[in-house]
Amino acid sequence: MTDARLPRWLVWLSVVLLVVAAGYYTLRATSQTRKHDRDPTYHRDFDHFYHAAVAAAEGGDPYESFRKGYIYPPLLAAILRPVAGLERNTAYLIWFGINTTVIAAAFVIAARALLRRFGVQARAPTVVCVVAGGLLPAFDQMRWQLEQGQTDSLLLLAFAVGLHWIDRRPLLAGVLAGLASNIKYLSLIVLVFAAVRRRVRLGVGVVGGAIGGLLLPAMVFGWERNAEFVSTSLGRLVHVVDAGPDLANTGGVNVHSLTWELNISLPALAAKLIDRLALPGLAVPLLAAALGGLLVLVAWRMYALHSFRFWLGERARDTRERLATLEWLGLVVAAMAMSPQTTVRHMVLLTLVYQGAMVLAMVHSGRARWVPLAGVGVAFLGMTMPPGGGETWSSEVALPVWRSVSGAMWCALLCYAAVLWSGLAWVRQNSSASSDEAISTPM
Repeated sequence: MTDARLPRWLVWLSVVLLVVAAGYYTLRATSQTRKHDRDPTYHRDFDHFYHAAVAAAEGGDPYESFRKGYIYPPLLAAILRPVAGLERNTAYLIWFGINTTVIAAAFVIAARALLRRFGVQARAPTVVCVVAGGLLPAFDQMRWQLEQGQTDSLLLLAFAVGLHWIDRRPLLAGVLAGLASNIKYLSLIVLVFAAVRRRVRLGVGVVGGAIGGLLLPAMVFGWERNAEFVSTSLGRLVHVVDAGPDLANTGGVNVHSLTWELNISLPALAAKLIDRLALPGLAVPLLAAALGGLLVLVAWRMYALHSFRFWLGERARDTRERLATLEWLGLVVAAMAMSPQTTVRHMVLLTLVYQGAMVLAMVHSGRARWVPLAGVGVAFLGMTMPPGGGETWSSEVALPVWRSVSGAMWCALLCYAAVLWSGLAWVRQNSSASSDEAISTPM
C-alpha cells in the first residue's frame, strides 16, 4: 500500500467544495417546497413516488395515481409507505435527507474501495479528495438528483457496495444489486458480468435479490395486490422500450418512448436514426445490438493491446481483483449506454467512474496521470455542451442535434475508455503475474 501525500491546499479545497455543495443542495431543496406552496400544481419526480405510496396505502392502484408516471416495481412504494401519511413537502424533505445520506455513504464506500483496490492507503484526507473529485464534474447532475427527489442514489449505493464486496462477499454484492433492480432495472447488468466472469455466487445473489425485491412488498400490500402491482410494472416496461410515438402526457400511460428528445442512450440513438430513415421497426434492436457489440469489441482490443485476455484464461488474484474493478466501473457506463432510457441527469452514476479517474491519477506519474483526468473533462463537456439557453441558436438548434446523436453518451463512453486504458496500463505494470498474462492474440 502506498500513501498518497496530497497537497494540503487540495485537501482543504475539497472540504470547502463538499461543504458548499451540501449547503447549495439544501437551499435548492427548500426552494422546491416554497415553489409548491405557491403553486400546488408544481411537481417533482418525487411526487410520482409519493402519490404511488399514498395510493397503495389507501388501497388504490399506485400505477394510476397522480399523472400515471410511476413505473417501478412495488418495492419503492412500499419503502415510502411510512411517509405516505405526511404532507407532500414534509415527505419530500425527509426523502431529501435520506437521498443525501445514501449518496454520501455511496461516495465514501466507493472511494475507499477504489483506493484499496489500486494499492493506496484510504486515509481520510485522500478519501475526501476522491469524493470531491467525483462530485465536481457531476455537480449539476447531483443537483437534479437531490432537487427532484430521484432514486438513482439507491442504484449508486448498490454499485458502490458491490465494488467493495465483489471479491470479499460476492453473494451479498449480488443480493444488493438484485434488490436495486426493483428500483431501476439497470443493476441487472451485473448478471452479465457474473456470467462472463463465471462468478456463480454473484449471479445467484443477483437472482435471489431480484426475486426477493419483488416479493418483499407483499408484507405491506398482501400477496394478491403485490402480484397485480408486479404485473403492471412489467407491462409499463414494455412502453419504455417502445420505439413508437411518445406516450407521455397523452392521457394514457405517462411513460416516454425510445424516441423521446431527452433520451441519449444508444438504443434511443438507434430508434431515432431508424425513424429518420423510415426503416422497419425490427431494425432498432438490431442496430442497438450492433452498437453494444462495438463497445465490446473496443474493450476487447484495449485488453489485447495491454496483453490481457478479455474472455478466457486464469488470472492471478491481484490481477483478477484489479481488472474486476475496471470492469465493474464499465458496468455502470454500459448500463446507462444500453438502457432504454437515459438522460443527462441520470448520468450522476458516472461519479463512480470519476472517482476511479481520480485514483488512477494518483497512482500514475508524469503525463500518464492526465489521461483519466482528460477523460473526465470530455464527459463534463459532453454534458454541458452546447452552451447557452433560452431562445438562442445553441438551445433551439445545436442542443437538439447534440441530443439526437447521443453526444453526451459518447463523451461518457470516451471518459470510461480513458479510465480503462489508464487502468489496464497500471495493472500491467503492477501485476505480480504480468508474465503469465502475456498473449499474442485478442483471445
